[in-house]
Formats: sequence, C-alpha cells, structure tokens
Amino acid sequence: MRLLAKLLLSCNEAAAAVAMMERALAAAPHTAEMDFEMGVMLLALGRDVPAEQAFRRELKRTPEHGGALYNLAFCLDRQDREDEAQAVYQAVVRAHPNRADAWFNLANGYMRQGRSAEALAAYEQALAIRPDDPGCNLNLALCLGSLGRLEEAVERLSAALKRVPDQADLLAALGNVLSRLGRDHDAVEHLAKAVRLAPGDIDKLVNLGLALRRCGRSVEARSILLPWAQKTPSAALQNCLGLTFLDDRQLVAASTVFETALRSWPDNVELLNNLGNVYSGLGRLDDAMTQYGLAHAADPTSAAAHSNLLFALTHSNHDLQDIYAEHLRYGEIQEAAAEPLELAAPLARDGRRLRIGLLSPDFCDHAVTYFLRPVLEQLDRSRLEVFCYACGPRRDAVTAQLRLLADHWRDVDALPPDAAARVIQADNVDILVDLAGHSAGNGLPIMARKPAHLQVTWLGYPNTTGMTRVDYRLGLGGDPPGEAVPFNTELGIRLLDHPVFTAPTVDVDVVPPPAATRGYVTFGCVNKFIKVSDQCLTAWGRILQRLPGSRLMIVLDEAEDIDRSETLKRRLVNAGLAPERIDVVEKMPLADFLATLNQIDIALDPFPFGGGSTTLFTLWMGVPVISLTQDEATQRSMTTPAYLGAADLSDLIATDMDDYVRKAVALAKDAPMRADLRATLRARVLVSPLMRPQLLARRLETVFAALWDHHVARWGKASEAQRQGRLP
Repeated sequence: MRLLAKLLLSCNEAAAAVAMMERALAAAPHTAEMDFEMGVMLLALGRDVPAEQAFRRELKRTPEHGGALYNLAFCLDRQDREDEAQAVYQAVVRAHPNRADAWFNLANGYMRQGRSAEALAAYEQALAIRPDDPGCNLNLALCLGSLGRLEEAVERLSAALKRVPDQADLLAALGNVLSRLGRDHDAVEHLAKAVRLAPGDIDKLVNLGLALRRCGRSVEARSILLPWAQKTPSAALQNCLGLTFLDDRQLVAASTVFETALRSWPDNVELLNNLGNVYSGLGRLDDAMTQYGLAHAADPTSAAAHSNLLFALTHSNHDLQDIYAEHLRYGEIQEAAAEPLELAAPLARDGRRLRIGLLSPDFCDHAVTYFLRPVLEQLDRSRLEVFCYACGPRRDAVTAQLRLLADHWRDVDALPPDAAARVIQADNVDILVDLAGHSAGNGLPIMARKPAHLQVTWLGYPNTTGMTRVDYRLGLGGDPPGEAVPFNTELGIRLLDHPVFTAPTVDVDVVPPPAATRGYVTFGCVNKFIKVSDQCLTAWGRILQRLPGSRLMIVLDEAEDIDRSETLKRRLVNAGLAPERIDVVEKMPLADFLATLNQIDIALDPFPFGGGSTTLFTLWMGVPVISLTQDEATQRSMTTPAYLGAADLSDLIATDMDDYVRKAVALAKDAPMRADLRATLRARVLVSPLMRPQLLARRLETVFAALWDHHVARWGKASEAQRQGRLP
C-alpha cells in the first residue's frame, strides 16, 4: 500500500495517494518515514495543517530528520508563521549544514524580515554548496543591493553569468543593478539580452524601457514598448510608455496614454501620479491636484503621491490653514508607519567635527545645486564632516563634481526607507539636512525614521514638511534655538537675508534689449507655469492692456498651440490676456534657456511663489525682474525680492499688485533705463552678496554648532531628570 501511494503521487494523483497512505498507516502506524511521506502528500494537496501534524509526528521519532524538518519549515512558511519557520530552518542547517535549499529559504526569510546581513551570510552558505544556482545568485545580488553594496552585486552576477551566460533573470538583475549605479548604457546591453531570451516578460521589458529613457533613448524605448502595449494588458507597461512621451515633452500624447490606461486601472497610483505631472506641465494645476488627490486616495500611505499633492497645493490659492492641515496629515501618516531609530547619546563637540548629513534626490544638474555647491566649497572642514546621501537616480557631470566636495558619499536611492535610514544611523550623523522638502523624489520617508539626533529642512521647498521629527526649517524665523513660525511644524532658524549662488558654467553673452530692434517690448515669465496664479495672470493682462503692441512669453513643458489647450486658453482670456499676444516656448537645456532670455526685455516674477534659480539666471542675462514683496502675514515664498535687494535693485520690488503693474509699465516706457540695466546687471550680480558663499558657509557653521550644543545640553538635563526619577 505504501509503495502504491508513492506511485499514485508520482502520477499526480495526490488525493488517491493520501487515501492509500492512510490505509498503510492504519496497518503499521509506527513505521519509520511513513508520517513524513504522508506529510509530503498532504502538502501536495495544500492541506497544510494536517501536513504539519504528520511532520511533527515523524520528528518525534527522528528529531533530526532532514526532510521532515525542511518540509515542516516550508509548511509553516505557507501558513505565514514566519518566525516559527525561521526557527525550524535554523534547526535544519544545524543538523544538516549541506542542505543548500534550507540555507536558501532561511536567507529568504531573513530578507523578508529586513535582516539583510544575516540573509547575506545564509546565501553565501547556499552558494558554497551550489555555486551555479541561478535563484541563489539572483537573491544574493538583491541582498547586496539592499545593503548598498552594488559594485559587489555586479561582481557576483557577472561571475554567475560566466557559468550560465544565457540566464535571463541573472542578466536582468545585472542590468537593474547597473542602472542603480548610474551605468545605464551598460544596463541596456544586459536588459536587452534578457528581453531577447524572455520576450514576453513584462517586468524585463519595462526595466529595459526605463533604462533606455535614462540614456535619452525614449524614442527607441517607445518603439520596443508600443507593440507589447497594444496586445498585453499591463499597467506598468502603459506607465512606462506614457513616460517616454513625457520625456520628449509630448504632453498631450502622454496624457492620452495615461488617461486611456486609467480606464482599465482606475486606482493605479503611478498612472494617476504621472497624469497629474502631465497636467502640471501643461499649466492645469487644478486638474493636476485632482489626479494627485486620487492617487493619494488610492494609496494613502504612498509618500510620493502625497508629496506631489502637497507640492501642487503649496503653489495653489487654497487657504493656508487647509494647506498646512494637509501637510500635517502627511506627517501623521508617515510617522505612524515608522518607529524612530534608537540612537546613542549625543556627543558634545569638544573639538571634534560635527557630522552633517545632506539628503537630496537632486545631486545633479538641478536648480538646488546652484545654491548648494558654492556653500559646500566654502564650508570649514575642520569644523564639519559632510556626508551626502543621494536618494534620487540621476547622475551626471555635476554629480561627479559634488562627490569631490563631500567627505563621504552614499547612494541610497535604491534602498527602502528603513535600510537608507540605517545607513545614516550607522554613520553616526549628528544633523541630517533635507534639501528637497516635498519636491519629487524626496527623502522625507527616510527622515520619518529619525536616523539622526537633529533633522533640518532647507533650500528645496517653500513650505513645511509637516513632520514632527524634522526639528528645524532654515531660512526663516530667528536665531538658534529657533522660534515658532505660523503654518510650520519646524522651528524657524534665520540664515542670511538672501541666498548665495554660483554663475552658470554655460557661457552665453548678453545682447542689447530686443525692443530696440523689434519696436515693441517683450515681457516674459520663464518660471514653471505651476507657479502662475490667476491673480498673476490678471496683473499681466492689465500690463499688456496698457501697452498695446507688447507681447508676453511663457514656458510650458510642451509648447503646444494655445488654441489646443482649452483650460489654458480659458485662464488667459479670463485674465484679459489675448492668446494671440502670447508666445509659448517649451522647457529646454540651460544653454538654450539662457539664450531665450536674450529675447525678453522685462521678466515678470510670478506670485505668490516667485522664482529661485530662474530669477538669478534672468538677472545674470541682464534682464530686469519685476517682483512683488513677500506677504509676511502668510509667509508666502517670494524669494526674488531678497535677490533684488542683495543686487541693489529694490526699485524693481512692488508693494502690491497695482504697484507691480505700474512698475512694469513704467520700465517698459523707459528705454534708457532698460538699456542701462541690460548692460550692468551681470556686473551688479557679480559684486553683490549673492556671489559671496563664504558668508552663508560661516552662518551655517555657527547655526549647526549652536543647535547641537543646545541639543546636547537638553539631552543631559533630561537624562539627569530620569536618573533622579523626575520628568524632564
């Protein structure tokens, strides 16, 4: 009967095999191996509980039975009893250290538990027994990646592929790791081969498409993805296809892809998010906020979707209290999902260097680096030790330059927030500085784990983070230890009255005002159109109405005909702007952007959120900027007045909307003044405090030292109170 049961099982007749084995057990219940064999048959039927019981009966007779132990652990795993399963797998490898399958499953369990170092050791044991096992080599590489040891992962995958060169999963894994290292051209080679070996594998297709996009080969990516997108239902595939249109600034085509895909996958967060990005690029802020809101509703825990909603709200006309409340919700959700890490007691400075961490997705050719880089060059390294944590995927020539300015560099973009936070914790960073706020790709979920004693936000976002675990916001407020600021969870710390800036490396000459040859004045706003409010458009309409023949240039992500964009056309008409007097240009590389500024006579700063690096580039090209002063009551971010004040151009700062219109019209009528500004603005900027980064560097050093000393003193008082049984 026992032999017959085994034959039935081999013929995939598991139910009949179990029935026959039950008869065999009834006849000889104490026969060795029979409970083990019964357990295997019950597992094949998916009857995990009786299978577990059978394996335990076998183990009572033979406690170190390798098969029974292994299958019991497997059975427990299938019941989601992971801790029990791990304990049994450990028993297997103690009793049978040559069981590669047990080491492998033990390692997988460690990975699920976030115990990457222990997982790595277990994978190494499995590979010592079966070095050519593709699954083990693959998972080992993923484990190394989770530890941030990407170069090692490349070495191990490359070695495995020498033994099995046509293994599609290994090729794809190598391609993905190379992408994480910024070596996308190499990644494409391996991912393309993986796709040839497994042409119907959507994950591999999508990863190839993403790598091609990062290489600037979006057209090629689209040609590969489109045939599959037309015949294979996949949200990821449609999302990647839409992104290829977005890369080429074909926003209308991108919106069609995302909108069509959302009919099939209406709750897909990435599709909703990216459609919001498209609408934002088209200047359709309300529509963008609707999509971001839907994405957030589909997954309230998605930090990226929530940040996009907050970014759009911040640049909207919504009530400040409502915007603040939504920021608070973000903080509550993210901090509820992550416990703060346990940190050692803070060390007093006592002559040592403070360890400062900078966290950003934009250590690359990005607006933030024009403000950050000159300060990094001037920081006193005898006082500060700088760690840069890159949480975004972009790498370029600017990245290489920034690496040289850091004492330590960590790529954490491929790590989940928990793992990235542990990297920062292990570096014993004293003060961690967020440089993105709720901008795209931000590291706020890492900050939610509180991997450093003090956490600060600076530069990249004109609003609060909404998080209680971010202690300070630099750039507003008072001196250390800071002061409460309306609509901010952080205490505000004053720096200078203006930022510092570095001149663009692209050399574009200033030319005379274009009105001199055209016969009419061209106004321009080259800021992101998401910053342009309806009140702003109304002011521009009043300016053009008072200056017949003048024109206005604006920048959109895609330079479509205004007549094709009903939303934009309606906003312009409602503001009194005739569409035929508007010139639309699309986003462009920096050199072309600077050359485009030569086509503008007067720049109009948007409000209530003004320009940052855009304003400084504009002044650099000799173009005067009319701006509105900051509303101190609402803390709206008008940075341009600070830049104009630092460059001795306060006459260009308006006190209200009527004054904004008057100043723009008056300057348009004063050709000699415009010519003088054109000829002298660059020189004014060069000699202004805007180009003296050492001032800000010294202020930051002082602020960091004061904040740290204050924190150490408070920690000491709290510890003393606890020792004496008192509340701090």
